[in-house]
Amino acid sequence: MKKRKCPISNSRVLVSLLILSSILLASCSSEEAFTEYERTTASFYDNVGGNISPAQWWKTSVTVKVDIKTEQPVQIWVMSGDDKGTLYDYRLVNSSSAISMSVPQGKGMTVYLVSVCNRKKTVTPVTLSGKSEEFVVLDFISNTPSQARTFEDLISMQKSNRVLIPMKAEPDRSSLWGSSIAGNAHYLELSGEQLNEAISLFNTYYHEYVPAKQMGLNCDYELEARGNFEITWLAGNCLSSTPHTLGYYYHSPGTYDDITYVDLSETEIYDYIDGLAKVQYKVDEVAANQYGIEANKWYDANFDMNDGFNSTKPNLPARAGDDAYNSLDAFMRYGRHISGIRGISFDIKVPVGKRVGFYVRSENIPLPEQYDRFAKLGIKPYTNRENYKAMNFSCEQMNVKMNGTYRSTIVEYDHIYWLGMENDFTGGDLDCNDVIFGVSSELDVYKPGIVEPDLAPFGEYDDKMPWTIAYEDVNRKADFDFNDAVIKIMPDYETEKCCVTVMAAGSDARMYLHYDGPDGDQNLGEIHELLGYKDNNNIINTREAVPSTSFVEIDCVPWPSGYTVADDAKRFYIEIQRGSCNDCTDVITLPNEPGLMPEALLVAGEWKWPLEGTSIHNAYPQFINWAHDATRTTYWNWYAEPTNDTCVSY
Repeated sequence: MKKRKCPISNSRVLVSLLILSSILLASCSSEEAFTEYERTTASFYDNVGGNISPAQWWKTSVTVKVDIKTEQPVQIWVMSGDDKGTLYDYRLVNSSSAISMSVPQGKGMTVYLVSVCNRKKTVTPVTLSGKSEEFVVLDFISNTPSQARTFEDLISMQKSNRVLIPMKAEPDRSSLWGSSIAGNAHYLELSGEQLNEAISLFNTYYHEYVPAKQMGLNCDYELEARGNFEITWLAGNCLSSTPHTLGYYYHSPGTYDDITYVDLSETEIYDYIDGLAKVQYKVDEVAANQYGIEANKWYDANFDMNDGFNSTKPNLPARAGDDAYNSLDAFMRYGRHISGIRGISFDIKVPVGKRVGFYVRSENIPLPEQYDRFAKLGIKPYTNRENYKAMNFSCEQMNVKMNGTYRSTIVEYDHIYWLGMENDFTGGDLDCNDVIFGVSSELDVYKPGIVEPDLAPFGEYDDKMPWTIAYEDVNRKADFDFNDAVIKIMPDYETEKCCVTVMAAGSDARMYLHYDGPDGDQNLGEIHELLGYKDNNNIINTREAVPSTSFVEIDCVPWPSGYTVADDAKRFYIEIQRGSCNDCTDVITLPNEPGLMPEALLVAGEWKWPLEGTSIHNAYPQFINWAHDATRTTYWNWYAEPTNDTCVSY
């Protein structure tokens, strides 16, 4: 990069302010011993009332250094929000590497690294602590599922607990009897540990009308299959009297191109599937004596929210008068006195290593809009557009984006995971307890990897982060208003270009804007001329509160993917030429090392620079505190709090 042409020391000013000031005042001969730069430095120290922070780079930016471990390409956006918001920086890396990304000071104390690897999206919050550099490790290798373990013992135990119950003969309730779609329904009784966890589940989670996310539960998930496994119905609490189908889908990690859908069973209108009650429970002697029922007898339970012990109006009249009640009502009534639970189980047949999710489909509600959404996401729907019905998924991004995107949740216990599904595809109470079922705790839980199409192409974001660079001619009668030349830069990481806008000229010297980029040093033009004035005696957009001259966007310059604003904004510098003498050329730029007097400021966003002759510390009172201590986050927002009538607004 271009070096200074004038004889200016780049070392920190080691002479104290009082000693230097006394020397300057002593005699003219003594004054001649100091350069204009050193005299200006003393003046600046006097203005800010003392030494400046040795960590001060004069940039309202923080560098986030990211150590990426990957075997596949990774895209990383650093953003103001956890999924949407202002884009600060972007990188694409093809292998394990260390990268730097720039984020602004004063825009919030948490930024978010949104990464996409093999179509799996992860969001990593980064809390800014006051340091000029933050360090983050993103490991996409160790997050790869470990070697699969077999389920032989678990499956053997499950098969030994299967009990086939013959079909009941209740002709007046025949409408409540149905068949599973795969025809493989069977009972599985919970083990003692699983039973204890189920009772705890009802005491802690899945409360009616309490949204799952309000309880801090995971509402966006898929599972990693290690071979075939089973799910077991536990409970349900729904108001629907129209058919709904529970099913599962699976696909290869990192792609939804091979997604397969498998329907399991209807969940709402049938209480008996393949001759089995959805859920059965039995109670101990204490509950039996208290409620006048038999101990150690299996009682049927259904998912009808209105079919309680004191209710006479279930959703379907056929349920009235029998001895089967809503499962959640039963569990809440008997609590710890429940001595056994068994539910209908279904075989889930999935190849090892596939990702598995679940869905509930509303069979009476056509929803071609969701079909279109799948087409936009690049996910194969389960049927054609004309026959597509509304579906809720365990993966948030697959759901309809109305009144909350999640429609499922998972609660992880040591001996079994409990999954809950919502049957209302929009609205609803989002408590995710319309159907609750268990799966083995041996499965790994993953965040789905679907990427919204408006996230992947970086260029579709309108709200990108511009940066302002404000220069001060420190070599000739500096007034520290930092408006001698003002430009705005806007990196575009997709096109690897950086567009430059010239905004103000507060000096009558000839000022040439240079860019020392990948193609070498480029002279982009004289600042006054770029703003439309051939005479450099014009002071432009610094003497009035509102600019009178339009800003000018000049050609975009190359901005390679490895560049960051925090590290590479100094590639833009000003060369000042005074007259025709050979030794009257100065270069002003952002510093190459911290703790020096500022010649330029890098400010996040659109910035109001001081009016002509108004020093930076008078225009922005918190600037002095920031200069003294660059690590105090309290002062990071200094550039957003100007004194009234001191700056140029636009």
